[in-house]
Amino acid sequence: MDKRTTQEDIMTLAYQIARHMRKQMGDSAQDKSVEKVSPYQLHVLFTLCLHATTMGELAAEMNITLPSATSLVDRLVKSGWVTRQPDPDDRRIIRLSVTEAGRTLLKKRKQERYRKFKFLLDAMPEADVKTLHRIFTDLHATLEQNKTC
Repeated sequence: MDKRTTQEDIMTLAYQIARHMRKQMGDSAQDKSVEKVSPYQLHVLFTLCLHATTMGELAAEMNITLPSATSLVDRLVKSGWVTRQPDPDDRRIIRLSVTEAGRTLLKKRKQERYRKFKFLLDAMPEADVKTLHRIFTDLHATLEQNKTC
């Protein structure tokens, strides 16, 4: 198989794996003990857990429009998972941050995702898991290095 064919196969497989993973990870929405939260809302919560941010920064990070970010955040605020607070250095700026209830929700979701993902990794030989780890680490580093502002 030539390099181009291999690359095309990798892209196809990556898409198919991502689709299956989204389906697998989304199954927790069927669980009545887990609060309903969309993948976009989870993305916002994970992003805000890293650092308090402004609405504009959040929209840029998620690659969505400001009105879309505002709508997402409004639902998260209404659910009690996110708060809006004035910036201590410039009261014109509003910072978004995750509440304790939001952190609890994220913790539950992370545990569920870890459990599901671990199932996949446990099915692989240890050498393959280490190779996959190296590949993911390299991919992440390349993507981080090539971020555009």
